[in-house]
Amino acid sequence: MTDREELKGTLGAFILFGLVVLCGVFAAYAAVEDYARARASLSWRAVDGVVLSRESEGAQVRYAWFDGAESHTGARVRFWTGAAPGGGKVYQPGHPIKVHVSPDDGSLAVLEPGGSSVLFAGVLGFAAFLVFIGLAGIIRLTMLLDGLQPARHEASASIPGAEGDPLVEARPGEFDLVERRGVRDRRREYPGGGVFERGALEPGNGV
Repeated sequence: MTDREELKGTLGAFILFGLVVLCGVFAAYAAVEDYARARASLSWRAVDGVVLSRESEGAQVRYAWFDGAESHTGARVRFWTGAAPGGGKVYQPGHPIKVHVSPDDGSLAVLEPGGSSVLFAGVLGFAAFLVFIGLAGIIRLTMLLDGLQPARHEASASIPGAEGDPLVEARPGEFDLVERRGVRDRRREYPGGGVFERGALEPGNGV
């Protein structure tokens, strides 16, 4: 694989991990915003409304309500961080209902107010996981681009004789000491000032 191909692959991985981080951040932001509205909806005022239509499965409901002199329509049954329906409510077209309307925005309403802290925590945990995976990938790629590869560095540090090994750095002094001791053992000084190498006058050696 050429350097250009490796660079393209690295840039593609950077983009992928960046998108993962953005997805995690967006999921966390959306969860916080939706859960805040869901909790606030518990104190919203309730007004009279009417069901306009309902799908056969009952998942999609359209209803209308009046906010003063203005009429509004909506389809939000509950916030997506809200608790799952437990009462099995069935909204029949033409039946009157109570609609919880935001005091700040008359066009924002919900039929079943409240939010689930368990679901909210689960979404936040998943978002945090995405951010962690994305940042870990970006940091790893940055280390590879900078030449800081922990695995190779640790392997080289564990090889005897590698640069930076404390044993290698201490060897020159040890070798010098051993060499001086060897020379001292081979040399013998006499009172007359002569210095002879040990073994120089041993049998078989010439003078």
